Amino acid sequence: MDDELSGPLGSYPDRDEFQIGRMLVWVYYLEGDDRLLRLSKANAIFPALLAEISKVEVMASKFAGNNLYLQIIGISIKPDGIAKYTCRHEDDDENEIDIVRAGDGRLMLL
Repeated sequence: MDDELSGPLGSYPDRDEFQIGRMLVWVYYLEGDDRLLRLSKANAIFPALLAEISKVEVMASKFAGNNLYLQIIGISIKPDGIAKYTCRHEDDDENEIDIVRAGDGRLMLL
């Protein structure tokens, strides 16, 4: 899996959108941000976000119960470095579970 965010699928006033494997990744910006600097900061934490994928999927699956295996479908990286993993079961397009990764690396169910 690629561990760098480059070549966005789309660029919007508040975010860039990337596809990494089966996931979408959104890097959010504040108005007036230096987008290259903010993207550089997102790329600095991205390998750690990727390294936690299996842990996050297990955490979300345990919360969902019913022997469901949830997969990460997207990661949002906010300007403050907080990231949100969005997980869901492959057969369920409506119900999602979000796991937040704080700036210090703690994972929390949202």
